Amino acid sequence: MKIFFKILLWVLIIFSISPLFVFEEFAKSSLIFSYPPRFILAFLSILIFGYFGFQKKSLVSIISIFFFFINIYFIGLNFGNSIESENGFTVLSFNIHNTKEKLSEFKTFCKKNKVDFLILQEVKKRDRRTFSDVLSDYKFYAMNENEEFEHKNYSPFSSVIGIRKSLLTKESFIETAITGYRTFALKIEIQEREIWLVNVHTTKAFYLDKKSSLSDLIEKASDKADWHLKESELLNKWISSKNELPILISGDFNAPFYSSNLNLSGMRNAHSEVGIGFHLTFPRAFPVWGIDHTLGNEKVRFQNYETINFGFSDHKGQLFKIDF
Repeated sequence: MKIFFKILLWVLIIFSISPLFVFEEFAKSSLIFSYPPRFILAFLSILIFGYFGFQKKSLVSIISIFFFFINIYFIGLNFGNSIESENGFTVLSFNIHNTKEKLSEFKTFCKKNKVDFLILQEVKKRDRRTFSDVLSDYKFYAMNENEEFEHKNYSPFSSVIGIRKSLLTKESFIETAITGYRTFALKIEIQEREIWLVNVHTTKAFYLDKKSSLSDLIEKASDKADWHLKESELLNKWISSKNELPILISGDFNAPFYSSNLNLSGMRNAHSEVGIGFHLTFPRAFPVWGIDHTLGNEKVRFQNYETINFGFSDHKGQLFKIDF
């Protein structure tokens, strides 16, 4: 039994320090070891401590308690420092999971909370017209077009950005597929100020869907992990070329905040600055991962941040306020 708990201790240590695997040769390892929920690792810490007991000068006890607090931190605990201000713009970022049944309630929420920008992932191609009709206060732009939103036959993995029409004074500019897939950028001018809005939907590093087998997961894992890391590299490159303007990046990163994929040059995390509580967004019913994030460069000021359970989708939404 003692050997078993010693093995558990090493498992705990390896998984707990995975965010430190930032070197290129360890990048894939970082992805593999970063995904287990930190709640489980925190519980494992207590289990090991309970077995060995608190003994004076017991290294195992000290290590287990140390990693308990480390994993609590990596759950994304923050005590918030929100700013009350009438100025600024309210943003709702949400992986809507190809759902349109509750759009009327969604519209009511947006109106009540005076949402200015919508950053949405997984809006099915056949539902775009419905979104445009119901959310008629917003002008929509899609991930794979260089002109304003239209109803066309695009991929089901579609992302859109909606801007309140009353705010727009000039034509906006889209850069599509800035990481080679679903992530795209929109430059808008609001009240004579320009800002880049980036809608992120990163490829999962590892996943198993209904049509694939465990062998598919193993065979394709390396390629998927490579592309997951490549998207971060491309996004970093894009940021460095646009940093003269405010940049807001939000969406479904399919990675926790401590992942190397969120180590983006000069970007700050909204939850870490002004959020309150644990940052957990997936799965919605019982969230154990925080994989949806909002980042901004030094020209973006976060005023508040919270996650919202809309009662549909498999993600929670991100509601926050910015100024720039």
